[in-house]
Amino acid sequence: MTSLLRLSPDVKMWYYHTLERYFPELIRPYTRLYATAYAEKAYATAMQRRIADVSARHALPAPPPPPRPEPMPAAEPTFARPEQLSFSF
Repeated sequence: MTSLLRLSPDVKMWYYHTLERYFPELIRPYTRLYATAYAEKAYATAMQRRIADVSARHALPAPPPPPRPEPMPAAEPTFARPEQLSFSF
């Protein structure tokens, strides 16, 4: 599964500050690409295709599917045995 960068608002501020300091030429492209927290759909789709092609070309194994939780067995209802009350008269 391809996982691209996710820039939530608080992370985006830090990330853009870092880009501005070390890679100022990337600010404009990243601002367009990440108008929301996620990369634009066309870019994400292109990257997924590209990674699939490279993986196939180099015979990289596909990532395993996410583990499914084991189903919980149905609990047997437990009933307390009724206690016989007695009175000593």
